[in-house]
Amino acid sequence: VFSLLGVTAVVGRVFMGTISDKIGRKLTFIICSLVETGAMVWLIWARDLWMLYLFVVVGGFAFGGSTPAMIALVGDTFGLSNIGKILGVLELGFGVGAAIGPALGGLIFDIRNSYFIAFSLVAVVVFVRTLLITLIKQERILESGQGR
Repeated sequence: VFSLLGVTAVVGRVFMGTISDKIGRKLTFIICSLVETGAMVWLIWARDLWMLYLFVVVGGFAFGGSTPAMIALVGDTFGLSNIGKILGVLELGFGVGAAIGPALGGLIFDIRNSYFIAFSLVAVVVFVRTLLITLIKQERILESGQGR
């Protein structure tokens, strides 16, 4: 299952990276984020192995596809002069979430004997991320820090 997740994420990165060049980074990110939200909701109700595999294929593709769109969106929005710092802070947040998320999910499972709340929290967080992305004004900031 994890191998398939990795493969679909790679395919999603390449395919959606190409799509983001055609339809725009923001729209691509929003589409991938909404699909990720839907995949998490699907996972809440998944009861059979095929449902888990469908989650992995769809969710992995969208998760992978959001990465190049996010990186390009950061560059388009803030310029390239500070992209390293901005992506570093974003990756720090992702890393903290990756470190805390499984332990928190396990704790929730231990208390409730169900992943419903943990998966629901992930779906809500990803959906809120989607809403926040819609607020981004895609005004490219020039290297001097001035908007055009």
